[in-house]
Amino acid sequence: HNVAMERFDKTRMNIHSKEYDTLLKKEIDVWSAYASGKGSVSSFEEIKKTHSYQIYRKGTIELELSHIAKLQGPISVLELGSADGWLSNEIATLDNVRDITSIDISLEKNREKYTDKTIALQGDLNKIENIHFEQKYNCIITHGTLHHLVDPKKTLMFCLDNLLLEGG
Repeated sequence: HNVAMERFDKTRMNIHSKEYDTLLKKEIDVWSAYASGKGSVSSFEEIKKTHSYQIYRKGTIELELSHIAKLQGPISVLELGSADGWLSNEIATLDNVRDITSIDISLEKNREKYTDKTIALQGDLNKIENIHFEQKYNCIITHGTLHHLVDPKKTLMFCLDNLLLEGG
């Protein structure tokens, strides 16, 4: 587990360019305004249309999907912070994926967007220990979620210690 956390810390430190940091700050501002009732999600939709956001997302998603596709199947995947299910739906298209469990705090608004391979759970990742899981997973993924968590390391350690299958 320490190796995984070291890799997480290094990745977190190296992945951000100044341009992406600026977009991330805008995203945080948009969601903060939305949560306080002073903003709308349409502002985030505008951010997602920018060239630099598209390049970032396309590159990271292709990398993530290629890693998952290499895992010996059939596998079960857990996605932390699945929003409207766009990444879960991409993962579900991979031949080696048996099922995917997607967790998000705002799931009720998006449940109909998930595929049949998806088990959609509503839950607060800051209180992940209170979410009931039916199984353990070969792969756990999160994308664009960690900055929303109070203590991302605590959430990730819970997943590594309790939800990841041996060898996952």
